[in-house]
Amino acid sequence: MLKNHKLLIDQDCHMCRLYSKPIVHLGMTDKNCILPYQSPEAGLLKNLDQDRARNEIALLDLSTGTATYGLASLIKILTHNHHRIQALLHHPLFFKPMTILYRFISYNRKVIAPAAPHSDGRDCNPDFNLSYRWVYIIFVALATALIVNNFTAQLFPHFGWPHNLTTELVICFGQVAWQAIAAQLIIGKDRTHYLGNMSTVSMMGALLLLPITLAMTMVSLSVYVKLLLFFSVIGFMFFEHIRRCHLLGISSWMTITWVAYRITALSFLILLINNNLL
Repeated sequence: MLKNHKLLIDQDCHMCRLYSKPIVHLGMTDKNCILPYQSPEAGLLKNLDQDRARNEIALLDLSTGTATYGLASLIKILTHNHHRIQALLHHPLFFKPMTILYRFISYNRKVIAPAAPHSDGRDCNPDFNLSYRWVYIIFVALATALIVNNFTAQLFPHFGWPHNLTTELVICFGQVAWQAIAAQLIIGKDRTHYLGNMSTVSMMGALLLLPITLAMTMVSLSVYVKLLLFFSVIGFMFFEHIRRCHLLGISSWMTITWVAYRITALSFLILLINNNLL
């Protein structure tokens, strides 16, 4: 058990709370190790880079006054009694790419799992990183297109419709472009923050389609059941989009444009198919 340390976490971050609880429950640290960044006590800790701690979780050794950040903090907690494993995980071939992955998640954590901030305490929002945000948006669009294409491969044959990955890529990236323009006109600022949240909604819908698609390959389902499952996922995404817009204080017009794009894309798709252009 790691003792006499303080691990600073963002108390407004669902992901941070999710991984910090097992750390204590599994006996890797004592129960007093976890400390919210927003607490006054955290602001008084010496030898700690408070700005860096917003972006990468900080682990402070109270005995020596030394601090580690981000991936190094997690490695220290998980392997503090296994020095050989610790040295192996710090090897550049592992540590450098995993640090990039860690930062990719950390800088996007507020669009992956947003939460209403507490009125008291210090702000623990990570610095905005445009590169990581757009990599996230592009990654989600690609992953969503791949997953939805596998689903439509099971659904479209019922209607005699063709399906291909290119169509799904155009639809997914088209939504990003459409909503980016809408955000420019309606929101005027924090556009990439909204687009990140919208991308997470798309990813959540795609992840829900994964087990459905797997089930359709093993069990014969009627077209009506497939459509019911599909529109149930769309319904979930609709309400999740509303929830996130409300949480971010964004105009409900963004949900209207989100729905308008889906109706427009579906109508255009049917038009192309009926005219044998697809």
